[in-house]
Amino acid sequence: MTKRCPKCGETKPLDEFYRRTGRNRISPYCKSCYSAYQAKILREKLRERKRKAVEYKGGKCERCEYDRCIAALEFHHRDPEQKEFKFGRAHGPMDQLTPEIIAELDKCDLLCANCHREAHNMRP
Repeated sequence: MTKRCPKCGETKPLDEFYRRTGRNRISPYCKSCYSAYQAKILREKLRERKRKAVEYKGGKCERCEYDRCIAALEFHHRDPEQKEFKFGRAHGPMDQLTPEIIAELDKCDLLCANCHREAHNMRP
């Protein structure tokens, strides 16, 4: 048997569609379209979490006050030995600042990419 995906318009075998758990129904979208949709949602949630984290840390580079592009702002651990995890790999809701994330952010400075590189280059 086959089914047509309304997103990509392709007709594919049923094993190219996810079965909905707990129901005897098949997802309307093929696996590749569904995965692309999920990836988009994940990216949006991670961007929202970064926006909240940047806002929490003051919204600009602590050294040069750069604030034009959030993608150029990074979290620099003042003491690498105290680092529990990387901010982008934190567990919990993807768009929320959990207490664990806030505790990790408190160990960091918010730096632009250039100042972050300089900070690492100045280390012994």
